[in-house]
Amino acid sequence: FGREAKPEEILNKVKINEKDEQEKQIQEKQIKEAVNVLRSGEVVVYPTDTLYGLGVSAFEDWAIRRVYKIKKRSI
Repeated sequence: FGREAKPEEILNKVKINEKDEQEKQIQEKQIKEAVNVLRSGEVVVYPTDTLYGLGVSAFEDWAIRRVYKIKKRSI
């Protein structure tokens, strides 16, 4: 997704669990919140199958360096 992608455009590309309408709305809201957090330069923590991941905007070098700093790793 490009830097200027709107949350709605991202939602159209993301596979959402469609068990019921209420769950779908909750997932859409969470994705929109994550997009806004990433755009503001903050870090997103998200679950994976086995552990939690850290996410930042891939368009900002300083954001990537921030993840390295959080994880106490050298670049």
